[in-house]
Amino acid sequence: MKDENETTHFIVTTNNGTRWAETAVSFGQVRRNFFGKHFGSGMTIAKIEKGRLFTPEEEEEMKRDKDEWRSR
Repeated sequence: MKDENETTHFIVTTNNGTRWAETAVSFGQVRRNFFGKHFGSGMTIAKIEKGRLFTPEEEEEMKRDKDEWRSR
């Protein structure tokens, strides 16, 4: 079993096409975490794949925008 600190980025796609970013140790943990957060909302998982939802550059840009918005 992997160490809990060795998380991997995953993309969860629901049946309606919405994509969610998750970090976890395994595909099983992603599935458990996702249904724990969205239990009762009627969402179902179409697929889970390894990868990031955004590039590091996009994440940095979003972080800057958020920091700028917070400082207003």
